[in-house]
Amino acid sequence: MDTTNNVKHQRVKGITMAIIAAALWGIQGNAVDYMFRTTNITLDWIITIRLFYSGVILMAFLYVTKQGNAIFSIWKDRRDSIQLVAFAVLGLLGLQYSFFAAIQHSNAASAAILQYLSPSLLLVYACFTAKRFPERKEIIALILTFFGLFLLVTNGDYTQLSITSKALVWGVASAFALAYYSVQPLKLIQKYNSTVITMWSMFIGSLVISLKTNPFNTKITFSLNEWFIVIFIVITTFVSFYLYLKSLHFITSSEAGLLTVSEPLTSVFIATVVMGIAIGKISLIGGLLIIAVIIMMGIDTMRNEKVRANR
Repeated sequence: MDTTNNVKHQRVKGITMAIIAAALWGIQGNAVDYMFRTTNITLDWIITIRLFYSGVILMAFLYVTKQGNAIFSIWKDRRDSIQLVAFAVLGLLGLQYSFFAAIQHSNAASAAILQYLSPSLLLVYACFTAKRFPERKEIIALILTFFGLFLLVTNGDYTQLSITSKALVWGVASAFALAYYSVQPLKLIQKYNSTVITMWSMFIGSLVISLKTNPFNTKITFSLNEWFIVIFIVITTFVSFYLYLKSLHFITSSEAGLLTVSEPLTSVFIATVVMGIAIGKISLIGGLLIIAVIIMMGIDTMRNEKVRANR
């Protein structure tokens, strides 16, 4: 009986961690959106600062938790080092840059929803690699996703876009980046500490973007309150990544992935209710349709995994 209660407690803990992590991502997006609207902050600067200092915090965390010996292990293998750099640039940095660029050209809610087109992209990729045609339910999911996308970007008027073309391009790019981010590092994470992979990816990403724009030569003027928002963005970046990775010890990756749907839901709520950003009713319906499809796909994936596990 105690064992059963302990298992349930661990699952609740994992579910709570995943939900909080994703909600923090939604809050971060709106915090960055607010800074874009009210300050002279630049896209390159906020990405560099966010990634670098989050990496510093992760490194300190590894040393405090006596995992310092694992920090440099990945650099001993040339092939793994190359994969790490590819993931850092194309995966983590690509995801961060495209997502924040979509926010800059639209708003956090629209950017978060566009980013979550990635499950549909992963479905297409899975069918392509398996050399099979999508099943009926998969075809329905794809149709509903792209119908939701149509409603989101047109607000029901097919003659014009309700968001800028740049926002749409960067949003779709972030969906591709998220799909790559979800698939590419799996072998590395199985072999090395996932926190180490995240830490080095943040350091490499911040270095690459700083080569484009030196953050120390960027003139940024903030009030004290705005500096607190920047600090909040950095700290919650570390906390959200840590909670999400920690949740995988208690629940499956499919369950954790499904629970990240709280990110776009949080983004939409904060953008519309707290920040007062106007989103057309038809666009909102389209966004919610995309989120609903994500939930259905996630539930179906978990059901299939349980069937395979019971065989």
